[in-house]
Amino acid sequence: MNTRAQIIPAGSVISVDMGAYRHYAIAASGPYGATAIAPSGKATKVIEEPLESLMARGRDFRVEPIWGRFDGVTVVARARQMLGRQYDLLVFNCEHFVRLVHGLKPKSPQLIGAGLSLLLLILVILGMSD
Repeated sequence: MNTRAQIIPAGSVISVDMGAYRHYAIAASGPYGATAIAPSGKATKVIEEPLESLMARGRDFRVEPIWGRFDGVTVVARARQMLGRQYDLLVFNCEHFVRLVHGLKPKSPQLIGAGLSLLLLILVILGMSD
């Protein structure tokens, strides 16, 4: 097991660079070692998977400085209560999830940034057509 995965405190927000976006999850531990809990677009629901499989994808991996009003044990319990909840890119994606289980207002800065970029692109294209 990767020693880096062993030292991440339970309830921490972790993120992995997926190319066009960062995927966020909650660090936890299960009977077989470190795990990550997050909504998965591929599975279309909140899942818990071995942290090693998230890290093994060879992408940039980091612990994010996001903490709300709950301790790590409570955050993990809240995350596990959402296992199976349906994923929704616009209203319940991985960023919404990690903030919600920490007791913070759900929001998705990446989604907002993507929307603003798309709007800017449309404006540029419309401006060029004049």
